[in-house]
Amino acid sequence: AFASLEQKILKPAIESRNPTESSLLVHQFLVVRADRYARRPNFQIPEESQERSEGMAEYVGVSLMSRSDVIPQADSPAAVIAKKLKWSLKLNDMNKNRYYGTGAAQGLLLDHAGIKNWKEKVASGASLTGMIAIAYPLASNNKQPLLANIKSEYGYNELLKGYSAIVGDYPNAKARAIAEYENLPGVEWAVKLRWDEKPMPAVNYSSADPQFQLSDTETLMPGLKLLDVRSKALTLHLENRPIIMDSGFRFHVADNAVLILDGKPFR
Repeated sequence: AFASLEQKILKPAIESRNPTESSLLVHQFLVVRADRYARRPNFQIPEESQERSEGMAEYVGVSLMSRSDVIPQADSPAAVIAKKLKWSLKLNDMNKNRYYGTGAAQGLLLDHAGIKNWKEKVASGASLTGMIAIAYPLASNNKQPLLANIKSEYGYNELLKGYSAIVGDYPNAKARAIAEYENLPGVEWAVKLRWDEKPMPAVNYSSADPQFQLSDTETLMPGLKLLDVRSKALTLHLENRPIIMDSGFRFHVADNAVLILDGKPFR
């Protein structure tokens, strides 16, 4: 429901031609996102990575295709990206699909704020939301009254009721998914990433819903379709294999799997 609030706020924020109104909406977005990450801290790193990669790819593509010398009478970037911010999310939108819109929208907002070199900073690992917080600073650290007003204004309780009905079978489905993961054949491997590296590891993934939070730092993705990781230390590519995401990834592989270390098989 909070993810829906984010998109419900971002859409008018990029469409508004009134700087004061747009800034107010951006502040609402920042408050909602900060609260969501405080509740679900394991979402922050993968989401920021997806917004940097998928969101910026969308931003570049939309910006190019909106140029009159490329497509005459094309829609504006804001109009195109706003279509991707439909707030009535389905469960399978809460993966890679959602970040095309949220990442691209934040890019537009940084353009509107006139922030210099924001693209270079994001390419070097800065989060879009972190840049937004610098560009649109909140006047007060007391966000709870503002959050309560946001919930009321955008009908949070109704959103929550609707999504609660969708995920009513979540506990049973989670138990089944955990049991299936634990009973997978082969050895469970764990790959840890160093998020303090410069540049940060590049992580791209696509996973079908549902996903299951196992702890504050662990998420089980039984429907993973694709995982691609590239860092200074390693390259990892997986397809159609359940994983557990934390600061890295855990997954099962066949007993005869081979690890390639520095270009050579290592057992």
